[in-house]
Amino acid sequence: MPRIARLISSLLLLKLALPLSAALPELSSIEPIEFDEEAQRLVARGDARLDFDGTRLQADRITYYQGFGLADADGNVQINRDGYRLLAERVTYDTNESIFSVNLFRSGQWPYYISGVTAGGTTEQSTMAGATVYYGNPGIVSPNVSAETVTYTGADQETVKLEKTTFRVGKYPVFYLPSYTHHLDEPPYHLEINGGYSDELGLHLQTTTLFPIKPWLRAGLNLDGYTERGILIGPTAQYRYNSETQSIQGALNTGYIQDEGDTGKDVLRRDIDQDRGFIEWRHKHHIGERITLTASTGYWSDSEVTRDFRDQIYDSNRRPDNFVEGVYAGDNYLLSAFSRFRPNDFDLVQERMPEVRLDVLPIPVLTTGVYHRGSVAYARLSEDY
Repeated sequence: MPRIARLISSLLLLKLALPLSAALPELSSIEPIEFDEEAQRLVARGDARLDFDGTRLQADRITYYQGFGLADADGNVQINRDGYRLLAERVTYDTNESIFSVNLFRSGQWPYYISGVTAGGTTEQSTMAGATVYYGNPGIVSPNVSAETVTYTGADQETVKLEKTTFRVGKYPVFYLPSYTHHLDEPPYHLEINGGYSDELGLHLQTTTLFPIKPWLRAGLNLDGYTERGILIGPTAQYRYNSETQSIQGALNTGYIQDEGDTGKDVLRRDIDQDRGFIEWRHKHHIGERITLTASTGYWSDSEVTRDFRDQIYDSNRRPDNFVEGVYAGDNYLLSAFSRFRPNDFDLVQERMPEVRLDVLPIPVLTTGVYHRGSVAYARLSEDY
């Protein structure tokens, strides 16, 4: 999304910050240039070109009105500058007011590709209508965002506001938002696709999507298809919120499948049920400068579910850890409460229900060069064999 905004601000705004009158000697065309002295109008036809300040404007016809500082390019318009390229049917630009308009435009810089019906505005604010933004080259399975209007606002805090937005894969809609404002310093949407074939799973396609819901929240789905096992589906989310008094960040990753294949046995040699699923949640919360809350949960229906369907989770965490901890940082001490629990019946865990601890940090004893520290803790332990 930050690259998209830069394309909007650099391509659609055309980089025409200098008056075109300073570049008139660079106006050229195959046919002779017409000059109307009374109207102060220059017209170039036939591969017309206007070169100025590192920018080249090409079109079938370019008309420039000196008295009004207005440039009009019509037919197969191309604008090239600093490695950026924009194609359009028509472009007009008011050099006095720095106002532009573009019709039927296309542009892009890998991996983003933009097309739209109209665009217009100034260097501070511009609007696109009928816009589609592709991730990668447009194709039948290319992820893209289609919006009725896209408004870019610059100044101190760059934002892009999308109205009546549809997130799609190719031409197929996946998610719809009536309105969404995206701050460009926040992460954009996420799409991950994996596929292949194995004897256990058959032909399969795994997808993970995250779409922006709020500036601090992205949500989506894990959606997989396995010819030998069935459909796996589950919500996903990522959140990150910062204010003057607190900061919160975390992620949720889930999946459920009615397994139609050979489920096998778990680590305890028990038959695995056909209802299988997992929930992975990570959370960190800072309140002021004193309080920190941390939580980690990994519920698996059986010991092999992530190994079968989400091996990246299994590879990074083969024994899911489940705990909650709160810490208060005093001037020279730490007061904490910690709990470890066991939601998975296939795993042997020494549960702490809970552990409360006070740690006094090293304190100098007068000027002797000697330090002392201390700690006291209470823990209730449980372990079920």
